[in-house]
Amino acid sequence: MVERSIIRRSFESIQTLVAVAQSPHPANSRVFLRSMMEDLIFAKWLTKLDEKIADKYLLLRIASEISETIEAQENFLPQFYKLFDADEKRGAHSGRTTGDLEAPRAAFRAFCKAQGHGPWGPSVKKMATEADLLDEYGFFYFASSRSVHSSLHEMGRMMWHDFASKTTTISSTQLEPLNRALALVYGTWIYASLIDHARDRYTSQASMIDDDEFSVWLAVACAGPALNGSLPVLLHPHELRWPTGSVDAKLDG
Repeated sequence: MVERSIIRRSFESIQTLVAVAQSPHPANSRVFLRSMMEDLIFAKWLTKLDEKIADKYLLLRIASEISETIEAQENFLPQFYKLFDADEKRGAHSGRTTGDLEAPRAAFRAFCKAQGHGPWGPSVKKMATEADLLDEYGFFYFASSRSVHSSLHEMGRMMWHDFASKTTTISSTQLEPLNRALALVYGTWIYASLIDHARDRYTSQASMIDDDEFSVWLAVACAGPALNGSLPVLLHPHELRWPTGSVDAKLDG
């Protein structure tokens, strides 16, 4: 059921990615690559586990994450209600004690340690290694993580200077074609990889896929750019002009 949920979530992610790529703000479409890559890694890693180990891992992790969510909600909502002079008790409604919230997390940590992982389970990188997706992890995580974090590189590449007028415009407009292409080409590849992974496990559903249409879709979205040497890159051409060498020397000059 979890694997089917992953597939469904990835399907909804690629639909949303396409919608954002076609929206007035396509520069933001790249953010979906991260969750899609994590879903692919998790699905492939999960199916390599012993079934009983996988079942226990999932049940304990779900209970632990529910506990974390309750705690975060009950820590924040009372304070937010107070901002509006509302009854702050509305924020705490689960009835769980501190011990109730800690117990599932402690059980999950103990299980993870027993399996040779850290207290919160394997890292995404470790899962990627065990799922034979380390190269993909390195590229797609790098391609997408900058867009979901407060990255100085991402902020700096929004600044476009006009030397004639001596003005600087802050905008993502120049990055829209680049990020749209990154999202569409590589989002397609990630989603197709998940479908290929699931084919052998869900043969009845896989039989409903039109292989010819699936192949054409991949050829147009991925194979074409690859054969033409035009796969999307991570940097805008203007960024290659950024000076190398000593920062101090550049500042002193």
